[in-house]
Amino acid sequence: TYESGNHANPTSVIGVANSRNIAVYPAGIPSELLKKLASKEITIDELSAELSGGIVEIQNGSRTQLSDTVNELGLNGEVVYVDATAVKEADFHTHIIRNTNNRIVTANKNPISLHDYDTYYDLTQNPRRYGYSATVGAGLGIVPWLHERFAMGDQVENMDASLSGTMGYIMTELSNGVPLSQTIEVAVQE
Repeated sequence: TYESGNHANPTSVIGVANSRNIAVYPAGIPSELLKKLASKEITIDELSAELSGGIVEIQNGSRTQLSDTVNELGLNGEVVYVDATAVKEADFHTHIIRNTNNRIVTANKNPISLHDYDTYYDLTQNPRRYGYSATVGAGLGIVPWLHERFAMGDQVENMDASLSGTMGYIMTELSNGVPLSQTIEVAVQE
């Protein structure tokens, strides 16, 4: 657990990853090592030297291998993956949602915005398993409200809003008559 002020955080970080390596430590990575990782005093590659045995390293491994390792350790359904990357692929996200009982919290908009409707639906149909409220637009209070309306069969006929960032750009371009496909293409490139 990580101590913050007077209250202990019951979260146990059991794995960390970068673009090259993944390290899983089922006993939980001690908070002092997490602080060193966060401040870049040590790297993931150096983590195993700091821990005494029990670490599972997946060098040049895929995120799917990470999921499989977690399941082999008997932790299926007990893990929440946190994705703060900007990878465009949705493979890891869909693998977790379709093949495990684990959860994902992400600030990465790409898995739900750059793929087909089936992928979007698979990922977002259970908000307790796939938390995407930190992605573009999803943090707006209107998104859960719209989900509820659609689930009840209501039809939204009109909305007025003041939007910023990517959503503001897209809506401005649409109101100027630019086709959605062209607007999205430019937004993705930017």
